[in-house]
Amino acid sequence: MLFRGGRPVIVDWQTSMRSFPGADLAWLLATSHSPETLAREPELLEVYRRGLAAEGGPDWTEAELAEELAWGAFYWASVGVIPYMHTSEAPEGDRAHHRFRAMLEGSIAAAVRWDAAGHIAG
Repeated sequence: MLFRGGRPVIVDWQTSMRSFPGADLAWLLATSHSPETLAREPELLEVYRRGLAAEGGPDWTEAELAEELAWGAFYWASVGVIPYMHTSEAPEGDRAHHRFRAMLEGSIAAAVRWDAAGHIAG
Protein backbone atom coordinates (compact mmCIF):
# COMPACT_ATOMS: atom_id res chain seq x y z
CA MET A 1 0.00 0.00 0.00
CA LEU A 2 1.34 3.39 -0.97
CA PHE A 3 -0.02 6.75 0.12
CA ARG A 4 -0.31 9.75 -2.18
CA GLY A 5 -1.90 12.99 -1.11
CA GLY A 6 -3.16 11.37 2.07
CA ARG A 7 -5.02 8.65 0.14
CA PRO A 8 -4.10 4.97 -0.12
CA VAL A 9 -3.01 3.51 -3.45
CA ILE A 10 -3.01 -0.27 -3.54
CA VAL A 11 -0.41 -1.96 -5.74
CA ASP A 12 -0.40 -5.74 -6.01
CA TRP A 13 2.48 -6.77 -8.24
CA GLN A 14 1.94 -10.51 -7.89
CA THR A 15 -1.71 -10.93 -8.80
CA SER A 16 -3.21 -7.84 -10.38
CA MET A 17 -6.86 -7.86 -9.44
CA ARG A 18 -9.40 -5.72 -7.69
CA SER A 19 -9.65 -7.18 -4.24
CA PHE A 20 -10.72 -6.38 -0.73
CA PRO A 21 -8.24 -5.36 1.98
CA GLY A 22 -8.89 -8.48 4.08
CA ALA A 23 -7.69 -10.81 1.31
CA ASP A 24 -4.39 -8.99 0.91
CA LEU A 25 -3.79 -8.74 4.65
CA ALA A 26 -4.70 -12.41 5.10
CA TRP A 27 -2.25 -13.36 2.33
CA LEU A 28 0.57 -11.34 3.87
CA LEU A 29 0.08 -12.67 7.41
CA ALA A 30 -0.70 -16.24 6.37
CA THR A 31 2.18 -16.79 3.98
CA SER A 32 4.88 -14.58 5.44
CA HIS A 33 4.45 -15.36 9.12
CA SER A 34 7.22 -16.12 11.54
CA PRO A 35 7.18 -16.91 15.24
CA GLU A 36 7.81 -13.21 15.89
CA THR A 37 4.93 -11.95 13.72
CA LEU A 38 2.58 -14.59 15.13
CA ALA A 39 3.41 -13.47 18.66
CA ARG A 40 2.63 -9.86 17.74
CA GLU A 41 -0.26 -10.52 15.37
CA PRO A 42 -2.94 -8.84 17.56
CA GLU A 43 -0.79 -5.72 17.74
CA LEU A 44 -0.10 -5.76 13.98
CA LEU A 45 -3.81 -6.14 13.25
CA GLU A 46 -4.68 -3.20 15.49
CA VAL A 47 -2.10 -0.95 13.81
CA TYR A 48 -3.40 -2.04 10.39
CA ARG A 49 -7.06 -1.50 11.37
CA ARG A 50 -6.42 2.00 12.70
CA GLY A 51 -4.12 2.96 9.81
CA LEU A 52 -6.59 1.77 7.20
CA ALA A 53 -9.38 3.86 8.74
CA ALA A 54 -7.13 6.91 9.16
CA GLU A 55 -6.26 6.85 5.46
CA GLY A 56 -9.84 6.66 4.24
CA GLY A 57 -10.28 2.90 4.13
CA PRO A 58 -12.96 0.93 5.94
CA ASP A 59 -13.36 1.82 9.60
CA TRP A 60 -13.66 -1.79 10.73
CA THR A 61 -14.28 -2.92 14.26
CA GLU A 62 -12.04 -5.71 15.54
CA ALA A 63 -14.86 -8.17 14.79
CA GLU A 64 -15.24 -6.89 11.22
CA LEU A 65 -11.49 -7.21 10.64
CA ALA A 66 -11.61 -10.76 12.03
CA GLU A 67 -14.40 -11.55 9.55
CA GLU A 68 -12.38 -10.14 6.64
CA LEU A 69 -9.31 -12.13 7.68
CA ALA A 70 -11.31 -15.34 8.01
CA TRP A 71 -12.77 -15.00 4.52
CA GLY A 72 -9.38 -14.00 3.13
CA ALA A 73 -7.74 -17.06 4.71
CA PHE A 74 -10.52 -19.28 3.37
CA TYR A 75 -9.96 -17.90 -0.11
CA TRP A 76 -6.17 -18.35 -0.06
CA ALA A 77 -6.35 -21.83 1.50
CA SER A 78 -8.79 -22.95 -1.19
CA VAL A 79 -6.88 -21.56 -4.19
CA GLY A 80 -3.44 -22.42 -2.76
CA VAL A 81 -4.01 -26.08 -3.56
CA ILE A 82 -3.76 -25.46 -7.31
CA PRO A 83 -0.12 -24.29 -7.59
CA TYR A 84 0.91 -26.82 -4.94
CA MET A 85 -0.62 -29.67 -6.93
CA HIS A 86 0.90 -28.29 -10.13
CA THR A 87 4.38 -28.73 -8.64
CA SER A 88 3.64 -32.00 -6.82
CA GLU A 89 5.71 -34.08 -9.22
CA ALA A 90 8.70 -31.74 -9.06
CA PRO A 91 12.04 -33.22 -8.01
CA GLU A 92 12.82 -33.37 -4.28
CA GLY A 93 14.04 -29.99 -3.07
CA ASP A 94 12.36 -28.03 -5.88
CA ARG A 95 12.14 -24.41 -4.73
CA ALA A 96 8.71 -23.71 -6.26
CA HIS A 97 7.19 -26.83 -4.71
CA HIS A 98 8.66 -25.99 -1.31
CA ARG A 99 7.38 -22.40 -1.50
CA PHE A 100 3.87 -23.36 -2.66
CA ARG A 101 3.69 -25.93 0.11
CA ALA A 102 4.70 -23.31 2.70
CA MET A 103 2.10 -20.88 1.32
CA LEU A 104 -0.64 -23.52 1.45
CA GLU A 105 0.28 -24.66 4.97
CA GLY A 106 0.42 -21.04 6.17
CA SER A 107 -2.99 -20.32 4.64
CA ILE A 108 -4.54 -23.38 6.24
CA ALA A 109 -3.01 -22.51 9.63
CA ALA A 110 -4.35 -18.95 9.32
CA ALA A 111 -7.81 -20.22 8.38
CA VAL A 112 -7.78 -22.27 11.58
CA ARG A 113 -6.29 -19.42 13.66
CA TRP A 114 -8.90 -16.93 12.40
CA ASP A 115 -11.78 -19.46 12.63
CA ALA A 116 -12.71 -19.37 8.94
CA ALA A 117 -15.03 -22.37 9.39
CA GLY A 118 -16.92 -20.56 12.15
CA HIS A 119 -17.34 -17.46 10.00
CA ILE A 120 -18.59 -19.51 7.04
CA ALA A 121 -21.07 -21.39 9.20
CA GLY A 122 -22.23 -18.23 10.95
